[in-house]
Amino acid sequence: MAKANFLFTLSLCLVLLFHGSLAIRQPQPQGECQVDRIDALEPDNRVECEAGVVESWNPNDDQFQCAGVAVVRKTIEPKGLSLPSYSNAPQLVYIVQGRGVVGTIFAGCPETFQESQQTGGSSGFQDQHQKVRRFRRGDIIAIPAGNFYLAGNPEEFEQRYNERRDPRDERDPRRGPSEATTKQLQQSLLWNGFKATKNPAERQEQLERESGQGRPYNGLEETFCSLRNVENIGDPSRADVFVTEAGRVSTVNSNNLHILQRLQLSASHVVLHNNAVRLPHWHMNAHSVIYAVRGQAQVQVVDENGNAVFDGNVRQGQVLTVPQNFAVVKRTERDEFEYVVFQTNDNAMTTDLAGRASTIRALPVEVIANAYRVSLEDARRLKFGTQETTLTSARPRSGRWAAA
Repeated sequence: MAKANFLFTLSLCLVLLFHGSLAIRQPQPQGECQVDRIDALEPDNRVECEAGVVESWNPNDDQFQCAGVAVVRKTIEPKGLSLPSYSNAPQLVYIVQGRGVVGTIFAGCPETFQESQQTGGSSGFQDQHQKVRRFRRGDIIAIPAGNFYLAGNPEEFEQRYNERRDPRDERDPRRGPSEATTKQLQQSLLWNGFKATKNPAERQEQLERESGQGRPYNGLEETFCSLRNVENIGDPSRADVFVTEAGRVSTVNSNNLHILQRLQLSASHVVLHNNAVRLPHWHMNAHSVIYAVRGQAQVQVVDENGNAVFDGNVRQGQVLTVPQNFAVVKRTERDEFEYVVFQTNDNAMTTDLAGRASTIRALPVEVIANAYRVSLEDARRLKFGTQETTLTSARPRSGRWAAA
């Protein structure tokens, strides 16, 4: 099946990026997108559920097909639960707001947590499961392809489920299996496929009898199973770049969250203060998907030939795709602008076009003057006009502004 990425937001609010086999047609190779117009998009579809809302963007839109991504936003109400599900594509989740828990089921990894209930002084049913983690605003959660996950409020899940159970649920395929259905499964070969056991100790003894020895070494547990899959990039103290007057930038990639190397994804969280600029830049090895968390900003995107493909405002809740090798610049005026950027590479390389560490600064003034056909004075102004890197404060000025 064709490969793609999938972006997803959830509120309690989360934002997720799936990167894998999701698109209907093959995404265009990175750097070869033929796009002459990009739009800041709102969700196309909205589904109201019992415990929240699911909104999605049309994955067949040209800019999503260019980057090979699809976008979804989920809103989970208090005491709500996103039922266990999985995707054939890796997923990258950003928590826009709220707190909750998330459980990621890594196939082949052991159940490292045990729970038992005491009834009348005797131990009752014992349960084993993989780790359930708490999440908060600003967290990035990495979910590999084919792994089940669930998310929601950590309080009263079991109570809510028990209160909701109804014998009539058997007639509703959207709900879990009823007791009658479960009894039928217990008598079928399908139930045997789940290898359900009531006593973990009995299960361990059976495994040892079958293997003729103690618990075998599993190299998977020492590598993949122990990888972290959560990192917070919303905390101001975590910022990689901080400019008092302009804002901050935090980045997560395979260098500080190693599991992202398997997903081939990375992300950045940016907060721009009012009258601030994210200096013009481009990504040389990744497409970018921008999700506006709050506020608004003026954004301009130009292609490799300098033609503007987007020049307008991006506001809260909108998504904007920036293809690889396209330059982008963002500027705020009265409002702060907070956004998260998902990149389709686990170590996206960002090149600034202005500022102290930019490509322009590394070139001789004469080369800049001849390359851009400007005077030597304008070339000096272009090269030395911005002393900051990444972010800068901007005074209001009249006239239009450009990405380069």
